Amino acid sequence: MGRTAASTGIVVALIAAAILRPPLGQAAEPDPGWRAYADAKSGTRVDYPAGMFSVAEGPFRFGSGEGFGTADGRAHLAIFTMQAEKGGSPAAFVARNLQVPRSALHYQRIAPTFFAISGIHDSDIYYVRCNSASDRSTLHCIYLIYPTAEKRAWDPIVTRISRTLRP
Repeated sequence: MGRTAASTGIVVALIAAAILRPPLGQAAEPDPGWRAYADAKSGTRVDYPAGMFSVAEGPFRFGSGEGFGTADGRAHLAIFTMQAEKGGSPAAFVARNLQVPRSALHYQRIAPTFFAISGIHDSDIYYVRCNSASDRSTLHCIYLIYPTAEKRAWDPIVTRISRTLRP
């Protein structure tokens, strides 16, 4: 499978995961228990609320990384890396692989070194951020799904996870 096909598959799978996730609970846990996640192989580092994402969901389907879920299954987090298209920028990656119209996104920020997109599907918010490695060979990413009804409670959590993501 070529890089473009694999990358397209990742974006399609991210959107599909938002559709197929388990039913929602009511509120975010009060003690997030922040911890650093570090992948020695890829170098990806990020702070994440391990107390909230306490259920290991195993290796992420695409790229190298791990998935985590909340105990009640209402929210999911994947931390992963994937091969970037040769010499491609984050903007080029989004342009080639986004499977929904950009007008359907509720948030999008595309910079020379990263992209972040977010939208709503059914009763869930999905958020994806990928930082480009300095040589542009790898994307270091996070993917979150959480209840739209809990947006205010999740906003600072998503912000902290996003801002601590490092290649």
